This record gives sequence, C-alpha cells and structure tokens, in this order.
Amino acid sequence: MKLGGGFDLRLGRIGAPFFMTSDFRNVGYTNLSVRTPFDVYGLVPVRSFDGGDLLYKTDLGETTLNGQLWLGKSGVRVSQNAQGDIDLSLSNIAGINLSAENGPLTVRFGTMKTRLGTNGSGTAGLNTLLGGLGHLGAMPGLESLATMGNDLNVNGKLATFSGLGAILDTGNWVVNTEYVKRKSETTYVSDANAWYATLGYRIETFTPYLSFSNRKLTSVTSYAPVAVPPGYPPVVQGTVPVLVAGVNGALKSTAESTSALGIRWDAGKNYDVKAEFQQIRVPAGSTGAFSDVPSGAYMVDTKVNVVSLVVDFVF
Repeated sequence: MKLGGGFDLRLGRIGAPFFMTSDFRNVGYTNLSVRTPFDVYGLVPVRSFDGGDLLYKTDLGETTLNGQLWLGKSGVRVSQNAQGDIDLSLSNIAGINLSAENGPLTVRFGTMKTRLGTNGSGTAGLNTLLGGLGHLGAMPGLESLATMGNDLNVNGKLATFSGLGAILDTGNWVVNTEYVKRKSETTYVSDANAWYATLGYRIETFTPYLSFSNRKLTSVTSYAPVAVPPGYPPVVQGTVPVLVAGVNGALKSTAESTSALGIRWDAGKNYDVKAEFQQIRVPAGSTGAFSDVPSGAYMVDTKVNVVSLVVDFVF
C-alpha cells in the first residue's frame, strides 16, 4: 500500500529481512555462488514473519536511501526427537533496516529483537529436564543446577540479531561481505558471531569466485560436573550427573568455517550453470552445520568436502 512521500506499508506474511540478501536468497539465479554461506545465514533459519513493515525510499544526490521498520511474529522448527517436533517461536519482533546505494556500492545495516518461546510435542523432554534442575537446584549446595535451568529455559527470553553488509559490483569485480551477531538470554540459542566474504571476477559469461566464511560461538556450550555435597541419598547422587549430561546434550556447538571455490556460467539470458567445491572445517567438540553426528559432536578437528553442480533459472 503506497502512502505517499516515499512511504509504503505492507501487511501479511512477509519475507523475514534478517540478512542483506534476505529478499532474494532463495532465488539461486540472483546469487553469485551456489548457496548463501550457511555459516552466516544458518544462524537464523526463519524465512518469513506475520505482521507488517513500513518502507521508506528517497534520493540524496546520487545516493538512494532505504529504510524498513518491521513488526510481527514468526516461528521455525529447530529439531525433532522421538516425542515429536521442537519449534522455536519469535514473538514481539521489532526490527529496523537501513541501506544506502551509490553506483556500484550498496551498504546495509539491520538490527532486531524478539521474545523467544518453545512449543511442539518434542519439548516434553526439555521441560522434564528443566523441572528436574529446578527441583534439585532448590536443595542446599546444588544451587548451580537452578542456574543451569534458568540459563537453558527459553520461554520469554530476549534475543537480538544485528548485521552489517556490503555489495560492490563494478561490472567485472563482484564483492559480497557481511558480518552478523546473534545474542540471547538463553543458552539453548547460543550467542554467535559470523562473517563471510565472496569475491568474483566476470570474464564475459564466466565468473570464477572464492568465498570464505566463519562462525564462532561466544556463549556457554557445556557445563562442568557438579559435586554433590555429602549426606544426600543415592538417588540424588545418581540424578545430578544425569541432569548435567542432559543440559550438555541440549547445548550444541555449531562453530565452523568454510572455504569455497567455484565458477558461474551465464549460459543463457534466464539461466546459469554453477560448479563449486567447498571445504567445511569443524573444530573438535562442535557439530558444525551437520545433524546426527556420532557422540553428539566431532571428537577431533574434521574436514568435510562438498562438490555441487547446479542449474538456476528464472521464468
């Protein structure tokens, strides 16, 4: 809905604008590489939100300025277990994005905050764990269990996400880069910093490119064993390590870094062919981007090679 004066209003289900290329990241043809760097874009796997946004656009000399204020709610399925699905909800989302375009250069900054929650039948195990931590954490000498439970609890906790990015396209040289930071009040959603840089050079219809990305976690990903004071019955002695193991099982490190070498061939006016070699490096103690890792995490530094060949097209 056009409001005049450079303002537009949208209501309904809208693409979630967390990243610089959120508006078109699912359209492979618009991306230089085979896929957007997962080290960065995997931090917020939310594709859309329900609500509204207010858009503003104006020209300042040769520079075009864009602003976006967005409000709403969303959710995403984060995992599954034997009991069912575990969904993460985002409520009271409030975000703002600002960008400036001048010739071949576009710079963007965005930030948002939200309240988190969990739902789904798969949360039964997590809720049982939190209940056990709260119960034993009320006992003298075991207060650290209550602290773990409060840290792990998701419902009502604040989370924020911010990013700064730039795109430079001179016709031959293409540079995409972005730095993002995720923070939350729950250890279930870890704090993380991530970045990527992609460099390409067009030679007629061919564009070879290099890409590097990295994700680093900055919050607690495991707790040390808790010593049980003397005098507690065997059932408490045996339950405490089980609870701590349960907490550590819920806290997974996804730290990793990725290097990619590829080439894009614009074979026609509405389709391209891309070939890419990726090497993903996962440090010991992390699962990286992978699920169902034996022992819950890689025991040693691990390298995973990925070869991709894709065809992208638009109608």
